Amino acid sequence: TLSAGGYFGELALMYSCPRAATVVASSDVILEALDQNAFNVVLRRSGRSRRAAYDNFLQKVPILHSLTPEDRGKLADVLVKKKVPDGEFIIRQGDTDAQ
Repeated sequence: TLSAGGYFGELALMYSCPRAATVVASSDVILEALDQNAFNVVLRRSGRSRRAAYDNFLQKVPILHSLTPEDRGKLADVLVKKKVPDGEFIIRQGDTDAQ
């Protein structure tokens, strides 16, 4: 059951595969739809915007100044944004995992 703001069909858009479910309206709904081409355009734009923002940030980190633009771009591609609640440990002295 979906509620307002819910979505479906993303796997078919992302992986060009057949629909994995049947969806039937149980009341009158207003539906917004994307075809695969529009979906891919949105993803490309979003990815470029994200990469540019991360690259801009990385250029300001002194220890990374020696990186080439290509290497900085590779690093920007794998950065992950994580929200950390107040009081939560980010790292602890003695931790050995790479997370």
